[in-house]
Amino acid sequence: MEIPITKIVVLMKHSLKKAINKLGKKQRPNLTIFFISKEPRLPKTLSIKSKIAKELNINLQVCKIAETRSFESLMHKIKEKSNDPTTHGVVIHRPLPAQLSTESIYDFIALKKEIEGHRRKTSYLPPIGNALLTVLKYIFTQKLSSVNPFFDPQKDSVTIKKIFKNKKVVYINKGNTDNASIGKSLTDSKINYISITPLTPEPESYYKEADVLITTVDGFVKCEILKKGVVFLNINGVNSDKKIKKIASYYSSPKNPIELVESYCLFRNLIDAVKLH
Repeated sequence: MEIPITKIVVLMKHSLKKAINKLGKKQRPNLTIFFISKEPRLPKTLSIKSKIAKELNINLQVCKIAETRSFESLMHKIKEKSNDPTTHGVVIHRPLPAQLSTESIYDFIALKKEIEGHRRKTSYLPPIGNALLTVLKYIFTQKLSSVNPFFDPQKDSVTIKKIFKNKKVVYINKGNTDNASIGKSLTDSKINYISITPLTPEPESYYKEADVLITTVDGFVKCEILKKGVVFLNINGVNSDKKIKKIASYYSSPKNPIELVESYCLFRNLIDAVKLH
């Protein structure tokens, strides 16, 4: 059956609205997202975040930079925004131009405001990892609390560890930063998995043994080789084989991708940042 992403995000939205109301009008969450690109339009993922922010009464500012002359000039802008006392969170939208793509870019954001969880010693669970674990929690327990529908590492890790003790998890990824965040989240939750990239030889041998198949790579393997009852999670929601409906016990839909859940997880981290602030 299709994973009820809409049901999950409705619970998340309700939970976040209550948390924001408790903060009061003087502590309205304030988020800045840096978008470095020559493209005139915002990508769909940013448009979705902007829409959700309005619904939650979150002040979201997209700082669009068409081009930058140097790494240092961009770092100055990021650091300046991070040091602004009215800013609670700073996000750098990916993918970045090749000359700027480095993990050191996050060191210019204050630890409490780097809400995507890239920095060492961070207290934030990466939003994409939290989204994935929240969906897995729902699939295998059929339980989501209206009080806190998000995956909670302190409360849910033991349950998740038991569930996945004897399950084979295969993760198809490109090996970039977002993919590393997913891998780290799985590892931190004691979920053993096999990592597959487009360069892995004979990947089909891993696909057909998978109880859970996670992918962030465009396109999809032929459903005929998959195990009946597999749980199929396409993070980006693109190019899914329509035959998956007959093979998988649960599958994500391109119309309601897990990336949608990620946006709510990001705003949950932002609320935590407001409290730390």
